[in-house]
Amino acid sequence: MRELLSAGARRGESELEEQPRARAELLGVIARLYIGIGDYREALSLSERQQQLLDDEDGTGDAGAADGLRLDAASQHGRVLRLLSRSQECVARMQPLAATAQRLEDALPQQAADFYIQFGRCRRMLGEALTARQWYERAIALRRDVLRDDAGVAEGMIDLAALESDAARTGAAIEQFLAAQQRSCVRGWATVIR
Repeated sequence: MRELLSAGARRGESELEEQPRARAELLGVIARLYIGIGDYREALSLSERQQQLLDDEDGTGDAGAADGLRLDAASQHGRVLRLLSRSQECVARMQPLAATAQRLEDALPQQAADFYIQFGRCRRMLGEALTARQWYERAIALRRDVLRDDAGVAEGMIDLAALESDAARTGAAIEQFLAAQQRSCVRGWATVIR
């Protein structure tokens, strides 16, 4: 599997040389697959390369797509940094786009919600429970009220349960987890922490 992913990344780099946005999108997809197989270091390398491409982009084309891609890239980059126990770097990577995510949440609610969840998780890992809770609640509101994404809401509720557990509020953590489980089972969906 790793060989196929590596070959795909090399081929994309060469065949999409004149298309930085398409190349950045492809690198993001391949990085996500590396995360899925647990190769976080390779995912980080591709996420960093994707970031370089996005930073070098001259701004031509569809600005909305570029913003969505930038939020997706930052969320994924933050995720892999957190998975590598580099939460301080995750916050440093994501913080510059926090205001952009808030500004664009009406136009790009899925990307904004995903950004908020990942940013909250990095904040939680740094012991910033109140800040993490605010980002989780913002993501939950978007997923509930705009996206109508019950599985996404349940995912955010599990993150809130983890905060309760961190604070040694076991009863509240269990209650929150059971509410998340009930929400995810309403339509038969299984919730997977991303």
